[in-house]
Parts: sequence; structure tokens; C-alpha cells
Amino acid sequence: MTTTELLEKTNKQAKNYMSQIATETEKRLDSMESTIESMKKTLSNKSEVAMKKASETRDQAEDVIKSSPFKTVAAAAVLGATLGFLATRKKNK
Repeated sequence: MTTTELLEKTNKQAKNYMSQIATETEKRLDSMESTIESMKKTLSNKSEVAMKKASETRDQAEDVIKSSPFKTVAAAAVLGATLGFLATRKKNK
């Protein structure tokens, strides 16, 4: 085998190998892109669900406040007293 033939054979093998690498790289990039899109959809759906639950909770809280403002004030006072008690108790330890 002559040097020229050997160089041509090596060149063909190198081109074939580079083509295989390019094909594999494209496949992996496509896979990564589809995974990213799937994750975006999942996060978007979870965000929408969280926003809906937050809105429902806010609406329920508003309904409770409107239906019984005295209970709301009493609950806030109890919560404040409890937090105050816990905060001073922690400082004394």
C-alpha cells in the first residue's frame, strides 16, 4: 500500500468517524432539548397549580375575615401572644 493510498484510507476513516460524532452529538442535543421543554412544561404546570391554590387560599381567608372579623382579630391576638411568648422564652434560655 502506497503512502497516498494510506493517507486516503486514513482520511476516509477520519471523515466517517467525524460524521458519526456529529450524528451522535445532534441526537444528544435533540434529547436534551426535548428534556428541557418537558421540564419547562412541568414547572409551568406546577406554577399554575400553586398560583391557583394560593388564590383559593386567599379567597377563603377573605371569606373568613368578612364573615367573622372578631374571630380574625382574636386569632391574630392569640398568634401574636404565642409568638411573643416563644420569642421571650427563647431569649431567656
